[in-house]
Amino acid sequence: MAYQFTQTGAEIQDILDLAQLQIAAPYDAGTSYTAGMYCTKDDGFYVANASTSGTWDGSKWTAVTVGDVLAKLNSGYTEDLSPAVVSVSSGTWAAVYTRSFAAGKYLVVGGVAFDTNSTGYRAIDFAPSSASAHGRLSPSLGASSSQTRLQVVRLVNFSASVSYSLWAYQNSGSAVDVYPSIAFIRLA
Repeated sequence: MAYQFTQTGAEIQDILDLAQLQIAAPYDAGTSYTAGMYCTKDDGFYVANASTSGTWDGSKWTAVTVGDVLAKLNSGYTEDLSPAVVSVSSGTWAAVYTRSFAAGKYLVVGGVAFDTNSTGYRAIDFAPSSASAHGRLSPSLGASSSQTRLQVVRLVNFSASVSYSLWAYQNSGSAVDVYPSIAFIRLA
């Protein structure tokens, strides 16, 4: 099952506002940009469509919108892990997806669907593959008569290649099958 990232307008706008402020720095004539890198200029959010540097050349940039970024998350930038099914033991964090990322800035959205279970607590995290401790992110408490879907959103800036995992936790008393999905955009 491919997980579609369709947050509410306000939620995704908050993510993109954060991306613009923290990842897409204002255009800098001294920076060399390659196709696919993002910047801001005059209250706009842009993606480079060619290599460029020096004085702003609008022909080398395309304005982007919330819809453009959602479409990108749901296109070739989504890794469909179907029919990946991972069994997560009760009371432990399990790496349900692991990937090496090259140095760069990314917007990462990870989703995990937990099978039905009668009791328990479910949570997910996006953290280094070597992590031994996790925050309780996107928690869901109590019984679930249908699948529980949780999502985590991260803006990350890796200074070197790194291995990161999408982690899942549950404490239902027995193992529970989960279905992970992930989408990411390299911003710079």
